[in-house]
Amino acid sequence: MITEFETQTLKHLLAISRRNAWKTRPNPAAVAAVVNDGVILGIGHHRGKGSPHAEVDILHRLGDRAKDSTIIVTLEPCTHWGDNPPCTSAIIASGIKRVIFPIIDPNPLVRKNSATELLQAHGIEVISGVLVEEAAEANIEFFTHISQQRPYVTAKIACSLDGKMGLDNGESFPISSATSLHKVHQLRNKMDAIMVGVNTIINDNPRLTIRGIRSPNRLIKIIVDSHARVPLNARCFENTDPADVFVITGNDCPIDAINALKSKSTIIELPFASLKGRFDAVVKALYPYSIYHVLLEGGPTLLSDAIDHQLVDRLIVIQSPILIGGTSKYSFYSGNSTQTLNSALQFQTIRRQSIGPDIWIEGMIHRPTSNLTKGI
Repeated sequence: MITEFETQTLKHLLAISRRNAWKTRPNPAAVAAVVNDGVILGIGHHRGKGSPHAEVDILHRLGDRAKDSTIIVTLEPCTHWGDNPPCTSAIIASGIKRVIFPIIDPNPLVRKNSATELLQAHGIEVISGVLVEEAAEANIEFFTHISQQRPYVTAKIACSLDGKMGLDNGESFPISSATSLHKVHQLRNKMDAIMVGVNTIINDNPRLTIRGIRSPNRLIKIIVDSHARVPLNARCFENTDPADVFVITGNDCPIDAINALKSKSTIIELPFASLKGRFDAVVKALYPYSIYHVLLEGGPTLLSDAIDHQLVDRLIVIQSPILIGGTSKYSFYSGNSTQTLNSALQFQTIRRQSIGPDIWIEGMIHRPTSNLTKGI
């Protein structure tokens, strides 16, 4: 039995976890609270790989005051040795009498030993399976990576009111305002990687960096390039470690081009002559590299491929107050045609805000949470 106070406390912890998820990758942003008689005695946080887990953080600070209390955690306590000892050992040693967590940890290392069974064997009451959807959403990148073996994908589109990303003549120019561009760099700073297609590199020659942010995080640059056409003098290579640039190619590239790119990047070769229509294979290829969240900033071809594969988990559309007109050549979506309105892709708006003169619309096309929590 979980009380209303405990439910509200868990909701609070999940909100903290969601805000901090980008700071702790590759680990989930676990948060824990010790409560007793309707009072929160303290809240613990995991601050990143190598730092104490949330349960250990708060139990160490509380010491004997945690005895006979309840600990509420945003994720199943770990039962294995990694960078830290098992959290279940700390809980057992602390004298905690009840443990509440919403969702099991899908990590195979954790699944070898159930926290519930281990804690119950030591006489500790365990309550789980509450606020499951909210808990999966709080660390959606972690759950996507483990359960679907791919990164979570956020696509960012800058377009005119009529949905155009560029002019018919191919001329490149920044559609969004300076205020929006600064917010885009703040968004990049919360990502593990940024992805574009080779045509974006050839036509726009972007740096793909984080600018205007003090102490920016590491950002992997990913270029999808079937035939190894990316120019060696492209700005994305400037002042960048080759280990931080991934060029994903097909298997029918000129050997000289591949060898030249190896001095500037990490080559990921896929077993296809062309990567067009292969976005699923592209994102799956990133799984071994511990990339949890990708910002897709490619052009219409790459974006449409991602949408058609239902692999855009979150979509951010930045609309500027201009009309470009012309043909549909640079419309941001040119994927599979919808035959009826009932079969059209649905966009669920989560947030809409004005940023300078622009309108930011954020929402979901594909929402994997229901799949991730099935059977839990």
